[in-house]
Amino acid sequence: MERHDHSGIHQHFYYSDSAKEREAFLKKEFPSLQKYIYGKTVVDVGAGDGSVTRIIAEHAKKTYAIDVDKSSIDALRKNLGHIGSIYPKLATADRIPLRSGSVDAVFSSASFHHFPDGYINEITRILKANGVAIILDWKKHKAPLFMKQHHKLFSKKEVITLFEKTGFSELLVYDSSHYYMIVLQKESPAGEI
Repeated sequence: MERHDHSGIHQHFYYSDSAKEREAFLKKEFPSLQKYIYGKTVVDVGAGDGSVTRIIAEHAKKTYAIDVDKSSIDALRKNLGHIGSIYPKLATADRIPLRSGSVDAVFSSASFHHFPDGYINEITRILKANGVAIILDWKKHKAPLFMKQHHKLFSKKEVITLFEKTGFSELLVYDSSHYYMIVLQKESPAGEI
């Protein structure tokens, strides 16, 4: 899969009004997510500089911040290194260096469209039975032009279908003007709780 370095664009874009909207949307809806995150082990895939990682870490027992971009991980360490429950890791979304069945929740914020095809299988591997995937991403028709030109964007329905094919079920769906957020639960094998 061909990779493009848009870190400068994303860094600039993060501080735009839409990125502020994403953070406000997440904070507004966070109370309904707490049961999936509070006191749990959570992975933030596509963590970037850690803006969402920080919000998660305020509630989680342990937060792994995964990003493929070394400069993003360096920025995250600089910005959030003082928080002892955050563990930054340089890795791709389809090769997360964690044990199978070791995490309660996986979160991705405005990054699902970057991930390689093996991402859903990888989070299925690292999630515990009944663990959740929380996907917050751009609505196809609301994404900025550069996003539409350089990334495959997914509708809510497409994301749900992809996850259902690998044994997840839809729990919650939220909308804002530019984003959607979906909570999906990994089905546990028969007889496993």
